[in-house]
Amino acid sequence: MRALCDAGQRHPSRRGSGSFVQELLHAIFTLRQDGGSFDREDHREYDEAATAHEARNCAELYPSCQQSIYELDF
Repeated sequence: MRALCDAGQRHPSRRGSGSFVQELLHAIFTLRQDGGSFDREDHREYDEAATAHEARNCAELYPSCQQSIYELDF
């Protein structure tokens, strides 16, 4: 969930500035931004994680995940 949050939080000006693996992880964990959402109620937590950055820090929201996908050294 933190990866979805981090990907949603990344400022557009920072895109393309990470390593190949970081950019690949960003692409994988970025949800559609067309205003759509998951249909099933039990999948909506993914939408919430991807937009959670608007309210709080991702590290605070998901403390069980120690690292951001942008802090990984590859």
